[in-house]
Amino acid sequence: MITIIFASGVGTRLWPLSTNEHPKQYRKLLSDELSMLQQTYNRAIKMSNAVYMIVRDEHMSHVKEQFADVDDDKIIITPVANGTTSCVIIALDVLRRQGVNEDEPIVFVPADHHIDNEDLFVATFTEAAKISQKTNAITLVGISPTYASTNFGYIEAGKTEGGITKVSSFKEKPDAATAEKYLKTGRYYWNGGYFVGTYSTFTNEIEEFSQPMQDRLEKLRQVANYPSKEYTDLYGSFPEEAVDISLIEKSNNIYLTTAKFGWSDVGNFKDLHDVLDRDGADNHIIGDDVFVIGSTNSYIRDDGGKPVAIIGLKDVVVVNTEDGLLIAHRDSVHRNGEVAKQLNKRSSK
Repeated sequence: MITIIFASGVGTRLWPLSTNEHPKQYRKLLSDELSMLQQTYNRAIKMSNAVYMIVRDEHMSHVKEQFADVDDDKIIITPVANGTTSCVIIALDVLRRQGVNEDEPIVFVPADHHIDNEDLFVATFTEAAKISQKTNAITLVGISPTYASTNFGYIEAGKTEGGITKVSSFKEKPDAATAEKYLKTGRYYWNGGYFVGTYSTFTNEIEEFSQPMQDRLEKLRQVANYPSKEYTDLYGSFPEEAVDISLIEKSNNIYLTTAKFGWSDVGNFKDLHDVLDRDGADNHIIGDDVFVIGSTNSYIRDDGGKPVAIIGLKDVVVVNTEDGLLIAHRDSVHRNGEVAKQLNKRSSK
């Protein structure tokens, strides 16, 4: 099995910890010792004979620092973050150039998820790989919803034959009432962004169901040298697009298995706070000069090098770094990406 890790994104909803220069996957957010990408890599290597990372060239200093022993040919460098469609395309082309076994399962995983049981993680993807080989189809790993979330797309499970379940439909992020309906049926799963299939399965599906992806893949194949300026310039010209939309939702031949492990996408500071250890007041506190008095259920982090005091507050997020200061209610931190976008617009002027 081959694992490809999507690691070229930024994670704007975790600003100011996650920035263009230092994205969240290179931060030690879930562990005192390992970055999120290092944790993902360690899980992947337990189930794979080869693990690749798709990273941006401007972040190579982080990659080299954290993965000094990883061979260069397992690091796929891109000039921009332009979506998972482009990531899948470049991964398939690089694997072809390196002589991939077309019948070997390939697993695509994001770099920034919290997983609470690595053994069950491995078991889930081993099962997904077997399903994809048996069906000659792409297999997804759905997450059993724990509440009626409006922040995720949903996968509807269809008929199950011989212990294998086919996907019936995909649903975009729903409103609250629709999410409640999905939860009650027991047929819907969160789309965790995991895709499993052999090299030949992915290329066949692209050829049949996504002409734009096929065209871009052919263009990359026609460039003689990878990596080269011609190659990276071409890749950088591809539009930003999610592979769910460009391929997965267009195919009529997608199967589903469900995650056996506990999961969080750690999309914002509320998610992060929920999966971390807390003290007796339900606070998670990081920093040598943080003073918390009469405050509860809060995430407080100081990486900015000056004392921070929180007094008489509840359900807040306070993050102080050299890149900025965030103070927000836990229930509003999903809007943090709006701040990051405004800052990016200002810096681009």
